[in-house]
Parts: sequence; C-alpha cells; structure tokens
Amino acid sequence: MTRVFFSDLETHSPSGRFILTARSPHNGTILRRGGRKASWWWGRRTAFQNEFRFQLLEHMPGSAEPRLVWERWQQWNESSPHQLFVSDTGWSILRTHGPQLIAVAPSGRDVLRVDILGPRAGKVGRDAWRADHATSTTAGLFWSKHAWPYFFRDAETDFFIWRTHRGQRLVLDLTHAAILPEADVRAREWDAAEQRDATALLAMLTERLQEVQAHLSKSFTAPRKEVSSELRKDLDRVVGAVVLVGAHRIHACLPLLQQWEAVEDWSSVSRSSVFREASLEEQTFRPIVQQSLRRLGVQPRGFAAYSFLDAKNERYAVPECLPDRRERAATLEKTMSAWEVLQRVGAPDLIHHVTEFSDDVERAFEHWEYDFQADGQWTTLQLRWELNSRPPFIAELQERPSSWLQSNEREQALLER
Repeated sequence: MTRVFFSDLETHSPSGRFILTARSPHNGTILRRGGRKASWWWGRRTAFQNEFRFQLLEHMPGSAEPRLVWERWQQWNESSPHQLFVSDTGWSILRTHGPQLIAVAPSGRDVLRVDILGPRAGKVGRDAWRADHATSTTAGLFWSKHAWPYFFRDAETDFFIWRTHRGQRLVLDLTHAAILPEADVRAREWDAAEQRDATALLAMLTERLQEVQAHLSKSFTAPRKEVSSELRKDLDRVVGAVVLVGAHRIHACLPLLQQWEAVEDWSSVSRSSVFREASLEEQTFRPIVQQSLRRLGVQPRGFAAYSFLDAKNERYAVPECLPDRRERAATLEKTMSAWEVLQRVGAPDLIHHVTEFSDDVERAFEHWEYDFQADGQWTTLQLRWELNSRPPFIAELQERPSSWLQSNEREQALLER
C-alpha cells in the first residue's frame, strides 16, 4: 500500500472571521481524545495520521483570542482530511481521503456526507456523486486536482460548489442538506462568481509576482515551510483560476496571463522517451497559461513549457519565444533527430504518449504538438515519434486545424497526468 500523509490543517474564512483547524496527535501537536499523552506506540507517525480533532474558532470584537465555536473528532468511519473550507457564515467543509465531502453547520452538526465515486462506479446513491474524471491508485481515488471550490450564498440559502477542471460541478445546498443538479437556474450566477473570484486571485498574485517568483525560485533550495502558508494556498489555486479564465473567456485577465507566462516553476522530471540522452522537465503554470491565452485568441510569446536536462541536470540550450516559429516548422523533415527539431523550433507546447495495438503488436508513440495562429485561425503541428525503434523516428509530421477548439482535450492532456 502506498503511504499517505496527513498534515495538520488550518484555513480562514474570506473575511478572517472564522478559523477552521484539523490536528492529529500523531503529528505531535495535540493530546489524544480524553487528554491522554501519546505513547511510543501511538506517538508521532510519518504517514496515515488519524484521530484528527476539528475546531471552529471565531474572532470576536474586543477579544484578543478567538472563541471556540465547536469541536468534533474524526469518527471511526471517516478517513483523515486533506483539505478544509470555511465560509464567513460559519459553514465548514471537510474533504477527506475517503474520498468524501463532509458539510458541518455553524452549530457543529454534520448535515451532509457525500461519497465521491469514480466515473466507472455503478449505481449512485442519494448521498453520492460521480466524478467525470478520477484516478484510481494504490493510495486511493484522486479527483480534486486543479478544482475550483467555493461557497455561494443566495438569499437565505448557503451553497458549496466544487467545480472540477473539466467543468463538472458538485453543488451542495447546505441549508437544506441536499445535492443539487448541475443544470440549476443559478448556473449563470455561479459562472459569474467563478469569473469574479478567479480574476481577483490572479490580480492579487500578479501584483505580488516578483515575490511569487522569488518564493518559487527559493523552493528549490529552501524548505517549503519558509514560504508563507497563505501564499502557498493561493499558489495552489492558480492553475484552477487559469483554467477558468480560458473556460469562461475572461478577456479582462489577458494582461495578467501574459505576465504569468514568464513565471518559472518546474513541477516534475521524467525520462524523455524521444530525446533519450535527456530528462524531461515540465513547467507548473506555463502550459495551462499558454492554453488559456489561446482560448482568448492570443498567441503566447512562446516561453518553453518543457526543458531537457543532461546527465548533470543542466538544461540544454533550446531556443524560445521565436517570432518565426511557424516558418521554421515548415522546414522540419521526418529524418531529423529530436535534438535537431528542438534547435529548429524549440520545445513543444504539449508532449503526450499514445499506445496502439496493430496485429496484436503494441506500438508506443510520443506526440509533440506545436500550435500556430495565422489569419485568426489556429492549427496544430503534430510530430508523431515511433518509440518501438532505436533510435525513435518521426513516423508522421502533419499540420491540421487545432482539435482543442471543439473540446477541452488539450486541458485534459495538460492536467491529467
């Protein structure tokens, strides 16, 4: 079984009125329920922490310390928490490893417990919801990455909405303890709320972009704890906000995205299947920022979404921000090596793998895609590398109208890996 880690959690309501915390005795921060001191057997763990204590605190005018509104302990039939949310009206949401969402009223009473099911799940019960996309692993079912969760209030009714990066919404009517259908009459209001909040987050962080880049650069050499927890939480929401800019066509965010394209933050390193002397390094923000720019009808400047590293983990020099990239692409030939392609047109906008079966033979391909805009039209050049041969070669080199114009397949390819 894959080890799963559960840290202590703390979050604040938007105005700062409420604080919601989750702490485990196995993280060494509190005593066990009943006040017993943790023994060596039940002491601090490095994984699978449980026995979490949840507390809602409220700042009161004239009081230096917040008051305790309610306290609850993790129940025997619920998993440990990954994420907490609290509204300015005192509603709390616990996202657990189950996966479940647990809604807690301002009084401290659990009013709704929603089981999150994968797309292949059978019958969905009354208190369950099927996600369009989820990844099943030995560590559990993962469904929440790059989502946009938020509270919404309409008249006297409180809602909690979880919008996935694919656009699917889980809508909880907290006041009436019910799961609502996505096709609700308030959907346009939810669209407007998402646009407003995503714009506000990006605007706020763009004003601090120099500080953001300094923190991201520092994270390679300094412990994560040296970056403020609030800034980390905001940065964790950036990809979700950028997805919304593209999905809702928020043209007011264009100047913000153009600044974010230059932000460097490398998220992962893997072996390159095509350029076998190198490792492949992928940017965190840049690929989805560039895709949302295209959704707004704007050609990105062309900063590299990928880098290639040598044996000493030093980056190969590859051209970027090429104003004549399409003209250069027209000179590519199937006989070229990966290095020659990179020197001619720079790093691809998307790299993804495809496996096909022909006559019971498995064939593996790596696709390199480059997007171009000319006369208001988008096209995609795809280099289809045959991986079964040594060395890999370009089996197909073709430019066609961009298929992502009619779907969100590009966002899925960038975010679901």
